[in-house]
Amino acid sequence: MFIRRSQDLGLTLDDIRQLIELSESDSPMAGRRVAEILRFRLDAIESRIANFEKFRDRLRQMVQRAMERPDSNVLLMEPNGDDDRSLKEA
Repeated sequence: MFIRRSQDLGLTLDDIRQLIELSESDSPMAGRRVAEILRFRLDAIESRIANFEKFRDRLRQMVQRAMERPDSNVLLMEPNGDDDRSLKEA
């Protein structure tokens, strides 16, 4: 159950392995290490969210352009955006 819930939160199997090891540890630093692992994963997720928001905004612009110029192919127009990555890479 713990593994499934952890995966649902976006933790990797390596993250989960480390968390299990830390839960069995008597180290006074275990809590700090748990926080580091969770913070790292949270930062990665927040970065992906920011990228998805950029892609959403670019798609909205393209929809607007397509509605304004229905006689042209908006996919051939130069997209406005500073991020050349595709949504597949996010």
